[in-house]
Amino acid sequence: MSGARRLALWSLVTLVVGGVLGVVLKILVERARPTLDQPVAHANGFSFPSGHALNSFLAVGILLLVFLPVLTTAGRVVAYTLGAFLVLLTGFDRVALGVHYVSDVVAGWIVALACLAGTAGAFEIWRREHGHRPSPMHEGLDPEAASDIAEGDEPDAPTTRRHPASTTRE
Repeated sequence: MSGARRLALWSLVTLVVGGVLGVVLKILVERARPTLDQPVAHANGFSFPSGHALNSFLAVGILLLVFLPVLTTAGRVVAYTLGAFLVLLTGFDRVALGVHYVSDVVAGWIVALACLAGTAGAFEIWRREHGHRPSPMHEGLDPEAASDIAEGDEPDAPTTRRHPASTTRE
């Protein structure tokens, strides 16, 4: 299985596990949503944990862990900054709209972090069992997959790259 396919499968499993954990926790805790005199928005279902906070954290975490091997140092700074901004904005939004308590949002982030850590840990065990070197997290989840990610996963696909000199006009 190619690196890109392994990462796609890991991403899917991580999203499914996180989604299921969020739903199960909502059912187990059965926390009512905040009640405000003049609410900005309404939401159905239980409040704890915030599914939006959980899923935004999961999505950003997955994208970071998958694409770290192909990002430059500046790209990593931008990715971490933009990712943190999106996760924090989503959490703030849920509280500002009055559909979650702060603890719901923080719980969503914690569940997402635990899910990412658990599935990344399982992926790392699989990598080692298949002879791959340990991957420090600053290199992403599967550093060897960098070429698959950067170049695409189609080994027989014709390349459309041209030599830089052939694209210049005289």
